[in-house]
Amino acid sequence: MRKLIITTIALVLLAFCTHAQKLKRRASLGFTPVPIDSTMISDLGMNGPKGLLITRILDQGSMSMLKAENRDVLLEINGVPTNTFQELLAVRSTLREGDDMKLKVIRNGEEKTLTGKASLVPYETSQYSEVIYDQFDFKEGRIRTIVNKPNKPGKHPAIFFIPGYICASIDNLNSLNPYRKLLDSLVAKGYAVFRMEKPGMGDNENTGDCRQLGFHQEVDSYLKGYEQLKKYDFIDQHNIFLWGHSMGGLYAPIVASKKQPKGVVFYGMVHDSWPEYLLRMVRYQNPRISASDYLETDKDIRTLYSLLYKHYHLGKSSKELAKNPEFDKILKRDFWFDGENQILLRHENFWRELYEYSMTEAFHDFQGFVLSMNGEADIEVINDFSQREVIHIVNTFHPGKGEFYYLPKTDHMMIEVGTLEEGAVLRYQPRYREMMANNFNYDIVDKTDSWIQDKLDKTIEETKVTVIEDWYNHIDLTKIKPSSDSYNIVWRGDVAGSMNYHKKIENGKLIVQDTSELEGMVWEKLDMVLNMEDLTMETGEIVMKYPQNKVDMEGSVSWKDHAIKGEYKVDQNGVNQKTPIDFKEEKRVLGRGAIFGLVSALPIAVNQKYLLDMFAFSSAEIWNMVLEVEGKKTIEWKNQTVEAYKMNLTGGKVDNVLYMATDGTDRIFRIDVIGQDMQVVLK
Repeated sequence: MRKLIITTIALVLLAFCTHAQKLKRRASLGFTPVPIDSTMISDLGMNGPKGLLITRILDQGSMSMLKAENRDVLLEINGVPTNTFQELLAVRSTLREGDDMKLKVIRNGEEKTLTGKASLVPYETSQYSEVIYDQFDFKEGRIRTIVNKPNKPGKHPAIFFIPGYICASIDNLNSLNPYRKLLDSLVAKGYAVFRMEKPGMGDNENTGDCRQLGFHQEVDSYLKGYEQLKKYDFIDQHNIFLWGHSMGGLYAPIVASKKQPKGVVFYGMVHDSWPEYLLRMVRYQNPRISASDYLETDKDIRTLYSLLYKHYHLGKSSKELAKNPEFDKILKRDFWFDGENQILLRHENFWRELYEYSMTEAFHDFQGFVLSMNGEADIEVINDFSQREVIHIVNTFHPGKGEFYYLPKTDHMMIEVGTLEEGAVLRYQPRYREMMANNFNYDIVDKTDSWIQDKLDKTIEETKVTVIEDWYNHIDLTKIKPSSDSYNIVWRGDVAGSMNYHKKIENGKLIVQDTSELEGMVWEKLDMVLNMEDLTMETGEIVMKYPQNKVDMEGSVSWKDHAIKGEYKVDQNGVNQKTPIDFKEEKRVLGRGAIFGLVSALPIAVNQKYLLDMFAFSSAEIWNMVLEVEGKKTIEWKNQTVEAYKMNLTGGKVDNVLYMATDGTDRIFRIDVIGQDMQVVLK
């Protein structure tokens, strides 16, 4: 992650593409800037080191249109000084196609003024896809998105690509850039590929200065971007994958834990908390890529412990800490401290906010599949322990969901360079540019493709609780009571569980009592009364316990004239919180037990929608699913034809379909999710 800066000023011939008109295209400067040092001053006819040397002027860029020349020294753009790369990037971010430009340059020792119009950055094209330039609203501004829609008709699995932390555009990358090679290759394999600019970059408007923004805001932008991705009708909504590189591998699981895509792929990320990583970075990188020896590094680590404690735990600013000469040395040498608030080219609060996130928690909450890839020569992450540990964590929480893949000789930028030590040396040699052109490791693309293809026909829950796969074969039939009004199901497997269900109808009311358990995971008790005439709920009480997370919750609700009132309580690690429930809604049903209750009332439920587990409105943690009864369907199940009511469950972590038999046997079928051939016999 450190020392990962790729300067790209891209040029692609303008050809057909689809692009929206709301966001105005950013301007292309179209040249390679070189800092002025003391050895260049006299040769350039200057009195002192100021401005940037213009070299390698590109056709159709603004510098070409304004008749700038190689060896001109750029002093200002529109009155704004351009003495550093940062100043150049700042003024470039304000320029849009057609804007007036006024350059102040030194040519052969004389100051000149060049004027003209800014030319646009060419739009991307692709032989394998349509390139869609789009945008979405974000806070007070708009963010640019780029989507590759494969040329073949139909719905396509999608990859949401998230780059590393550097403030750089992901639009129109040059052919050397590893991201361009990665994304073009995935598009060629038939994937719809979605990417978006970081706030403050590219064509974005009113999204702030990337270098001054925090980690929270960037996460929020990716969450909003995910919703934008799901709007396209050519996207296979059940097969969306996040692909994160470097720090993108930290954003990806955070986004995934909240949006629950099919899977997450990452390369070159770390699992450590941020201060942990910084300690490892200095200890193992410095002896290999700087002049520090092992003794000096060991001493620096002890100083860094103190610096990090004061910065992250005591809240002291970098500027304040830099008053200590030992701290100042480390801040400037290892973290590129600018003397104010920039650490590793981002605001210091960016890293503080990153520290608030737990990758372990993110992988605990994410229910999908995870592929972790590591390169032998990845000096940024140092070794493969962190990537392997992530998969161990994933498979502990979600058995069978994680896979690790090792790539020999491959560095952080996905280039084959040799060993870790060889890669550390090559990174800063002119030869590395040639290796970027010729040594990209396409095994990363092939592994991504084969891994995703293996997951396309699987569902997220398929290995969530292994006992539920092929549920019917685990049921102890001797424990099921011979009555449709009362039964006790017990199942066995990697996780044992049971369900006790009782229902009765009195005076037009359906009374349900439902207790179920997955041993060691969750226990639930539900009592409810439904009005059979219109399936509204008169009363409902629920208690749930999660022993692993030390969370207990309970709630009660009354429902009169479609007005819901009640209270929801949560006790987590001894901390109590109460949330009142008070809103109006249409006909709804509470709790999983109500699904079984509907077996007795399906004819009046057709074409109706009901809410399952109303308490999720308060916690946003449980299911909050809507059930809609379509009507009678004919299905095939294990070579038998069954007449059943089709019931759609939407709004949860994964959409579901249930079929309930109409032959009076109280049979429920789930043939599209957990355990493809699951049948539960209630009688």
